[in-house]
Amino acid sequence: MGIINQEKINDLSQRQDLGFEDALYLLRANKKVFRSGWKDLRYVALQRPDENSKMKRPYLFCVPLDHQPVPFTLSNGDLFAQDWQVFKE
Repeated sequence: MGIINQEKINDLSQRQDLGFEDALYLLRANKKVFRSGWKDLRYVALQRPDENSKMKRPYLFCVPLDHQPVPFTLSNGDLFAQDWQVFKE
């Protein structure tokens, strides 16, 4: 993974019109992201497996309203959307 720039993270965290490429940058910086139009999902996050994990590669998961994480697969709509933003708890 490349160098994470804190200034860029701060700038992106304030915006509400991010494309997925910026959302992925934020995910790699351990931020949670979401799309403004989502009604049934809270956020998406990146899981990096450790030595105790069954999964051996990083993957995205989402947390719906019931707080039970599930794997997340991007749709074409998600991939090309310009409404990603940082999830603030």
